[in-house]
Amino acid sequence: MNIPKIEVSTPSAKKESSLFNKFLNHPNFPQHRNLIFSAFPKLKELLSNKSKEKEENIVNEFVSGFYQEHCDKIEEIGKSMKIEATEKLIPGVKDLAVLMDYEWSNDHPGYIAIPSILPFSPFETNVFYFSILGELRGSKGKGVAFIGVHEISHFILFDVLDSIYGEETKKELNNNLIYFLKEILAPVLMNQLPLANLLSVENYLGNPNLKEIYILDQSGKKIQISRYFQNIYEKEKADGKVFSEIVKEMVQILRSIQNEIDERQKLWNMSGGKIYQDETLLQKYSESIKITP
Repeated sequence: MNIPKIEVSTPSAKKESSLFNKFLNHPNFPQHRNLIFSAFPKLKELLSNKSKEKEENIVNEFVSGFYQEHCDKIEEIGKSMKIEATEKLIPGVKDLAVLMDYEWSNDHPGYIAIPSILPFSPFETNVFYFSILGELRGSKGKGVAFIGVHEISHFILFDVLDSIYGEETKKELNNNLIYFLKEILAPVLMNQLPLANLLSVENYLGNPNLKEIYILDQSGKKIQISRYFQNIYEKEKADGKVFSEIVKEMVQILRSIQNEIDERQKLWNMSGGKIYQDETLLQKYSESIKITP
């Protein structure tokens, strides 16, 4: 099996500032602004009542100052992540390819992992950022292997979708469906052996917005959405189906509940983690989604 090169790159305040400005005003992820302000209350204070024109310069100065203050620690974490990438991420990606019945071409450009002080881990084409904010503040982060496997599962899935739907992928599948599919499949795959052991994963449910979304299956049983699709993956794999066939089945199911997942995403975009602090919102958000034959 050809395993692509995975490079852990050195972060920069300039690139980080660009990311901050992007996600503070991202039209598709409005809750990211709240996540950034929750992690950096001083930045929220600095931006209070400031115009969009002034906001960018304030962000640039803030991020640059943060990098200067923590430069030694950022460099130290970067070095340890390079070791982890060699010892755990590369073997994890190999396991992931087996689980997804995937092979990389010999001319694949590889992946680039970049440490980030954002409180989440975004990605671009063949590039993913892994948050080191927890480590900088003295807590244990998820690490480059965990985040890398999660993000690379998205990259592989996009290739699989292209192979199934060709150039019509975007027309066949809307953004919310693709989002739910990739974020559900990541924990489904990471809970499989031997990958789960390598990453020390146990009952991983995925991103916070998935944890209280439930499916009511055809027998009337209420199951958390990641677990529901994990049961499908494991059953179909045991029956000898290849990953692309399983993906097509999952897409069909998600299409059948498109309105319901659109509603959940709209509610999350409006309220984010506050859903878990509001009994009325949580009740609405966690109402079981019925799957019909």
